[in-house]
Amino acid sequence: MPKQKINNYRIIEESGKQYIFISQTSSLFEISDEVRNMIDEDKQLFIYNETVYDKQIVEQLDKAGFFVESFEKTKIKLERNDLKPTALVLMLSQDCNLRCKYCYAGDGKYHNKGFMKEDIAKRAIDYAFENFETDNISIILFGGEPLLNQSIFEFCVKYSNKKAIESNKRVNFSITTNGTLLNKENAKIIIDNNFNVTLSIDGDSKTHDKNRFYMDKRGSYDDAVNNVREYLGVHNISARATLTKHNPNIKEIFEHLHGLGFRTVHISPSIEFMDKNAYDRLIESYREMIEEFNKRLKNKDYRYCLGMTNIVSYLDRINRGGVRGKFCGAYNNMIVVDIEGSFYGCHRLVAAQETKYGNIFKENIIDEKIKKEVINKLVNRGNSDCNKCWISSLCGGGCPAENYYFNTDFTIPNALTCYYLKSIMIYLIKLYLSLSEEEKEVLFNNRKIRD
Repeated sequence: MPKQKINNYRIIEESGKQYIFISQTSSLFEISDEVRNMIDEDKQLFIYNETVYDKQIVEQLDKAGFFVESFEKTKIKLERNDLKPTALVLMLSQDCNLRCKYCYAGDGKYHNKGFMKEDIAKRAIDYAFENFETDNISIILFGGEPLLNQSIFEFCVKYSNKKAIESNKRVNFSITTNGTLLNKENAKIIIDNNFNVTLSIDGDSKTHDKNRFYMDKRGSYDDAVNNVREYLGVHNISARATLTKHNPNIKEIFEHLHGLGFRTVHISPSIEFMDKNAYDRLIESYREMIEEFNKRLKNKDYRYCLGMTNIVSYLDRINRGGVRGKFCGAYNNMIVVDIEGSFYGCHRLVAAQETKYGNIFKENIIDEKIKKEVINKLVNRGNSDCNKCWISSLCGGGCPAENYYFNTDFTIPNALTCYYLKSIMIYLIKLYLSLSEEEKEVLFNNRKIRD
């Protein structure tokens, strides 16, 4: 019988049916017993039984990249050097007024404490408007705590708007803040310019204040929540929570923040502050969160579901499928400029000076050779374990910055992160399989939800 070598896959059984998930392309098909019996798992071969096989299904498997030979001929190249930047991240402040226990930036300093000066901000904004091949430029104001540098915050907004008018382009603004320095003046700028605002908040006051406090150890929860309520309105902004081993309960944290009224909530573990026991608790909590998500979905509580961006983003990846080397904009559509005018691929890499690839004051601002080399490392993993992993097209190989700090290699993820993601992905795929067409329309096509 004819044989073909096959790529990574996973068989998933749900509601009396069996499905095959093809790793390279995130494709998902229902298959019959006959097709499943033609898969030799030990030898990684598909052995045709021409008397019983379903020709249409096999052709679909072929198009979806299940067979090595056809996939190699037709696969989408993972080198994504053709992506052009659309977002400029300005590190307004490499300092912070909080002393969060888990801060990857070392109290917001990134090993180089200081504030961005006006000439650097101006040059960086000029560069974006003169070189970005897009009519819609994103300016992201970041830190540390960016509102510590109030005058440059105001300058960046005013100057970017001026450049947008002069160049006949659009500009949109984003800021990530701890909320403690929000006031009437900066809130007016944020509101008037339709900022996308992300508030760093870790859950209820007990959870939040355990890790996010001022220099005098006083918790920051009350100040952050009260300021947001008074000046911006909670429903207008997104919350981002960081998990630690002290509270890895994703459902509990989400429901507290959702209950406060935040538009969306994203929750990520701080891998430096997690251990195996904490990840085991997180996996169980995630399973409970997925069950609650499904229950709310069936009851048409769409606001609850759309607020849980962790689950929605993974379901969207499953729905879209495709070949992907990574999921973030690092080194592709994002340029990060630090307080000295140096260029980085991601705000989390600013402390790793060896990863910079240019400077705003140099004649040749960007070293394209270094940039291309880094991107190729990010998406071409060689013989790394990611190439053999069945969820690699869903997790994208993990956060490049986290990988770098843990293993001094962009392409080698933290082992516990892999363990956790592989554990929850089965639940997420089964959740996807249960979605109705109406639910898919709501979750993936941004259908407007009534109040």
